[in-house]
Amino acid sequence: MATDLTPTMASTSTMALKSVINSSHTNQTRKRPRVSWTEEHSIIIEEAGGSRRRCSHCNITWYVNTSIGTIAKHLVDKHGVTTPQTCNPTTYIQLALYSNKLLLTRALEKKHDTSIAKYIVRSRSPHAHVKDECFLDFIYDFAPDYMPKSPHTIKRIILRMYVVVRQSIIKYLSFLDCNFGITFDGWSTNSTLSFFPVTLHWVDPNTCKLMSMLLDFLNVFPGDGVGLRCGEALFLRLK
Repeated sequence: MATDLTPTMASTSTMALKSVINSSHTNQTRKRPRVSWTEEHSIIIEEAGGSRRRCSHCNITWYVNTSIGTIAKHLVDKHGVTTPQTCNPTTYIQLALYSNKLLLTRALEKKHDTSIAKYIVRSRSPHAHVKDECFLDFIYDFAPDYMPKSPHTIKRIILRMYVVVRQSIIKYLSFLDCNFGITFDGWSTNSTLSFFPVTLHWVDPNTCKLMSMLLDFLNVFPGDGVGLRCGEALFLRLK
């Protein structure tokens, strides 16, 4: 009876020994998961297109496999997050390379800001459109490292552009040898708030095309004599 059990016990011992050896070998060769300090400032979210990594300080998102250097640059430049001393040396090198291109990056960022301001004006979209999720995804596809400014900042950029364009328009209209027509329309509320857009019309002498331009958006008191009040306000604005 003992002789019959010996092969079975030997086989079982051999299998157990192989299992221990394989387990030990696996533990020795298994790579430790890569952990970066940037993961402390981002979270994984699920979207319709799949998983993405989102910054914990703003709404910008990246692909899950986006490089550590790209995320680190965003955290340092946009949010002033300091790099911990335990950071991977490779990340330090990437940040150093980015710092050498800081001026170029800022110039490109200003160019993007201006482009978005022009888009808002030409598309007649509200300033809050820059916070629309679809718009942010669209911008990310073209410039992953760029985050559009707030609606208030975009409004300030548009106002600065208006000051420059206004002088160019005045100079352009002063050289036209033609007649001009002005029309206006208005809306008012129960609280006597009124808005009167004034549009300038003329025929271009070179192309013989009818041209129109919004001159101003006046806020005058509605009611009888509103035309005279709009004329006086427009005269003071164009003076």
